[in-house]
Amino acid sequence: MDRMIYTAMSGAQQSFNRQAVVSNNLANVSTTGFRGQIDAMRAVPVQGDGALRTRVSVMATTPTSNFAPGPIDATGRDLDVALEGGAWLAVQDENGQEAYTRRGDLQVDGTGMITSAGRPVIGDGGPIIVPLGAELTIGADGTISAIGPGDKPDALVQVGKLKLVTPDEKSLARGDDGLFRSLDPNVKMNPPLRTEDDRRALVEALLDGTIDCVATDHAPHARQEKDVPFEEAPFGVTGLETAFAALHTYLVREGEVPLGTLLERMSAGPARALGLPVPRIAVGEPANLVLLDLDAEWTVREDGFRSRSVNSWLLGARLVGTVVKTVADGRVVFDA
Repeated sequence: MDRMIYTAMSGAQQSFNRQAVVSNNLANVSTTGFRGQIDAMRAVPVQGDGALRTRVSVMATTPTSNFAPGPIDATGRDLDVALEGGAWLAVQDENGQEAYTRRGDLQVDGTGMITSAGRPVIGDGGPIIVPLGAELTIGADGTISAIGPGDKPDALVQVGKLKLVTPDEKSLARGDDGLFRSLDPNVKMNPPLRTEDDRRALVEALLDGTIDCVATDHAPHARQEKDVPFEEAPFGVTGLETAFAALHTYLVREGEVPLGTLLERMSAGPARALGLPVPRIAVGEPANLVLLDLDAEWTVREDGFRSRSVNSWLLGARLVGTVVKTVADGRVVFDA
C-alpha cells in the first residue's frame, strides 16, 4: 500500500510541476520576446524492491519551447526592433558567454552600452557602446547609426551592428535565466553535462571521499564527425590535455577543492582503483612524476592541442595551471 501511495503522490507532484510551467507561460504572455515552454509527461519505471514491469511513475518535462513567431507591434520607438523569421539577437550572459534572445526592446545604460533586459547586446566586436545623448537609428540589417545633438544630417555615423544569428531551433536549449544557447556538438557527452545541483553533489563527493579518483574519458573525434547537427553528432570530447588545468581553474582556484585533494584523486586514487602500486617519491622507486606550473595562464585553442582531435568543450576558455613535464617509469614522455 505504501508503494502505491508513493507512486500516486509522485504523480501528483509532477502535476503541480506541470501547472507551474503553464502558469509561468501565462504570466509572461505579454513579455516581449518570451518563448513559452512546452510541457510533456513521460512514464518512468519504478525502481527498488517493489519494481514491476507494470508499475511506472510519471515525470513532467519541458523538452522544448514554442518558437512560433508572435505578433509584431509598431511602437514608434527607435530602439525597438522586431526579429523576423528565425533570427535571434546575441547578448552576453552573466558569465560573459554568448546567448540568444528575441527580446528587442533595447535600452542604453548610463555607460552608453546597449542592453536587452539588462544584458549587454553583442556586436561583431563584443558589447556595443554608443555615444551618450546621441540619437540612434537601427537599420534593417542591424546597423546602428548615431547623430549627436544639434549635428547636421550628414554627421550621421555608424557606431555598431547588432549580431543576428539564425541557429537551428532543434539545437537551442533554454537556460534558467530565460536565455537560449546553441547546443554545441563539442559538448555532447554521455553522461551529459547536468545542473549546478548535480555539480555541487559531485564536488561534495570528491571532498568526502565518495569519489576516490578522477580520470578523463578521453574521446577524440575527427572534425567531420562533430561538424554535424547536434542530434547526429557522436558522444564524447577530448579531455586529456585540459583535465588538470580545468579542474585547477574551476575547483582549486575557486576554493571548492584543496589542491592536495585534487592531486591525490588524480594520482594515487586511480592507481588504487586499478590495483596498481601507489606512486611515491622514494629512493629506488620508479620515477612517475608530473611537473606543474600553477600560475601559467593560457587559452584553449585548436592549434594548441598535441592530439589530432580538437573536439573540446573548453575551446576559447581561459585556464590557469598547466602540465610542464611528465616522467613515466623514469622516462620523460612529455615536455612542454
